[in-house]
Amino acid sequence: MAAKLSNMKQSELDRAKFAYECVKDAAEALKEKKEINFQTLDNTERYKLKENKYFKTSKYYKSYVKKVPTLIQVNGLAGTFAFIYSKMTKNKNNKEKGTIENPYGDWDLIYFQTWKWLNKNYKSHENDKELVEWIIEQDSKLYKAITVEVLALFSWLKRFAEGMIEGEENNGEG
Repeated sequence: MAAKLSNMKQSELDRAKFAYECVKDAAEALKEKKEINFQTLDNTERYKLKENKYFKTSKYYKSYVKKVPTLIQVNGLAGTFAFIYSKMTKNKNNKEKGTIENPYGDWDLIYFQTWKWLNKNYKSHENDKELVEWIIEQDSKLYKAITVEVLALFSWLKRFAEGMIEGEENNGEG
């Protein structure tokens, strides 16, 4: 039993470390348009995230991270990530997403950070699918496990965002 407890503690520490790095990236992107490298997302050519892409977060990143667990509880994991997907950056004035002229925003960063974590644990994008598409294709047992994992991740993201990102919070849905 001690070994199992040790594994659980290690998982929680890995989750905390990952969340800290995510919020650190968001805090740095808040200060200026920042290149963030998502090289560990192997098959994301549609986002061209193998290369560094620009992100510009707002002071609302913290608020959005805090809202995600509630959104999951009310709408389910699939509904929440469908909402997040709908809020992601669109091509603007024929400018490619993720460029310095049209940087990715808060919702994009939350989506990609979650995708990166789930890929590390569940290989969430092996078949060149959107994260939300991958989520809705899971059987109910795995869907529940993924939901619990995402809630645990956002618990850490919320804690770090509260401590590392200053500014007002958005009470709207942004």
